[in-house]
This record gives sequence, C-alpha cells and structure tokens, in this order.
Amino acid sequence: MGSVSKLVLQRKRARVEETAHAVYIQNAVDRVLEVKTSNLRGNIEDGRIKGLSAHALSRLRDAIARTAHVSMDYSVYGCCLTIPWGNKDPDAPGNPTRADASKIWRRWTHHLGRLLDAWNIGIIYRVELQTRRAVHWHMMVYLPNRVDLQAIVNALVQSIAKFKCSLTTARKKSGRPMIDCGSNVGHAHLMHLLRLSWVNAVNQVHDEIRTGAAWSALSAPVAGGADCAAPSDIKSLDYCFDAIPLDGVKSGIAYLASHTTKHKQDQLGYEGKQWGYLGRKWLVEPSPRVLELSGVPDDVSYRARVLAYRTIRHWCKVNRALTDWRTVRPSSKVVGDDESSARVYCGLVSRNPRPLYLFGTPGEVVRQAFDCALQNIGG
Repeated sequence: MGSVSKLVLQRKRARVEETAHAVYIQNAVDRVLEVKTSNLRGNIEDGRIKGLSAHALSRLRDAIARTAHVSMDYSVYGCCLTIPWGNKDPDAPGNPTRADASKIWRRWTHHLGRLLDAWNIGIIYRVELQTRRAVHWHMMVYLPNRVDLQAIVNALVQSIAKFKCSLTTARKKSGRPMIDCGSNVGHAHLMHLLRLSWVNAVNQVHDEIRTGAAWSALSAPVAGGADCAAPSDIKSLDYCFDAIPLDGVKSGIAYLASHTTKHKQDQLGYEGKQWGYLGRKWLVEPSPRVLELSGVPDDVSYRARVLAYRTIRHWCKVNRALTDWRTVRPSSKVVGDDESSARVYCGLVSRNPRPLYLFGTPGEVVRQAFDCALQNIGG
C-alpha cells in the first residue's frame, strides 16, 4: 500500500437540484484531501461492518431524499419493530441477543416478498439498539394511495386465522393507537398485515430459542383486552409493532437518519448492515431537476449563491417548524492543533464543501432566491 498516493485533488461543480423530497445543494469544491489508506480493503482485518459510518449515513440521507414510490401517488409511514421479551436491564439474563435478532429478521424477510409484491409496498429500514442494547428496526414504509380495500380485508381475515391473532387495540402512553394511519382504513389494514407477519416470525423464533416446542403448546389463553396469545415470558405482543404517519418525508430524516440528540446517540453501536431496502422494485429515484441557471460564469455563480443562501436561511429560520433548521444554520469551528489547524464550515454557507439536503424547503423558494440574487447582481 506504500505506492498509493495519500493526496487527491477533489473538484466538484456547484449545482442545485430538486430531488423527490428535498433540495440538494453542492458548493464548488477545489481542494486537496488526504486519503486514509487504513480503510483500504487490504488493511481491513475481517471485513465486518463495525458501525454507522459518516459515508453510510450520507447514503441513507441521499436515499430518503431521492426515493419515491413507483405509483407517484403514495403515503409514507414510520414503523418500529421490537423484540417483545427480555428485561430493561441490559445485563439481565434472557434478553434477546444479536444472534436472536438476526434470526428473527431473516425469518420475517424470508416470506415478506410475497406480501410486499401483493400490495406494492416499498420499505427503507434502519437497524438500531434499544437502551437495553437489544436490536430494533425503524422503517419508512411507502404505500400506494390507491388500494383494493375489499381484497386487503379478505387477506387480513385469512392472516388473523392463520396467526391466531386479532387486531391490536393497545395504545401508547399518549393515548394514540399503536397503528395510527389516520383516516386511511386501507393503509391501516396493510399495516396490520405487516404486524401479523412480524408477530408470527417473533413467535416462531421465540419457540425455537426457548423450548423448541410448538407455539400452540406454549400459548396462554387470551386474557380480556389482550391482543394475542403469548408465551409466558412475553407479557404482551401488542407493543412490538408501531406505525405512525410521517409528516412528509422530511420526518424520515429524524426517524431514520438523525443522530444529533443524546437519545439517538445511545442507539448506535450495532455491528452489521446498518440500513437497506425491502420491496426495492416498488421504489424509484426520479431524475432531479436542476434549479441553478446554466451558462452563468463561476465568479457570478459564487456571488449569486452567497446572496441566495441568505434568503434561503432567512426563510428556513422563519419556518423552522417545517424545515431542518439545524442543518441549514451556519456555524464554524477550528479543528486540529496550532500548527495544522483549519476552520471547518457547516450549514448553508458557500464555504461548506459538503453537500446539503434541504428537507421541508420547497424548490420554488430556492428558485426564487436564486432569481432575486441574479437580478441584484445584474443590477
């Protein structure tokens, strides 16, 4: 590896694009970077994924910003899948292990393709750890708005009879139901189908881990108000599947790809594949629309970005409840020692070389900001 150059010249053209769910902004880059040869394939010890890298998180954000359902008429929901046995104490015996979680996930996804193909469902998922260090999954579920309600009801009735479960009536501490799809009955039934398949996979793996006996032999009678018959060491199966409507795909960043809070930092540490797709055939990435005017000289383009960014930042600050203001807000800090210190810029500023996705900021706002900036320069 001594022959590999450790310095590389990075050049990128400034561009502004409108993706399916965000506005992508890339400043002009012309700099020399040092390549970390320790990450090259020949220097990796075992090839395992040790955690969520900055590049993996960037790819996840990119996927959320660009992904749409093939129908182009769809809704997005956030789902959380957990393992319903164990103790809150991470050191308590009997808690589900990483191997148990992997077995449940493989069992669930093995036959899930049929369900996804039947109802044209696409999913982006993310793997995290709970406070008790047990694995759980967050998902963005893309559902078409036009569904055959009667066919879904028939499939749901068959699933209830097959899995010996009824529809959940459990509610969160806030009073909201565990499966909350608003007034869309068809989407609620589809979520129940996903939930029943998850409960079935959990029960099967649980029986194999605990006793190896058949699930029916371990099932307790259904108590009043209970949802499903559960083995004795599972208090309830009502809370292992959660679904909520996402307020636009912007909420998917907070749901899957935001780890700036202490609560999210505590959920990091899973070793293995961090995120991926299910039902990929029902998801597409439409070609982005270029918003910045072509044929503008580089120096004027830089001046236009400076003026346009001020307008965009002001709009985002005023509408911070609708936007990811923490990403847009400008900031800078000095990194390194005294001899090799450098100032690093973040946020929506022209000196920030890293690409940004503006979630919740309409493309029309960005377009008008650049139009005004170009007019001011021209005047």
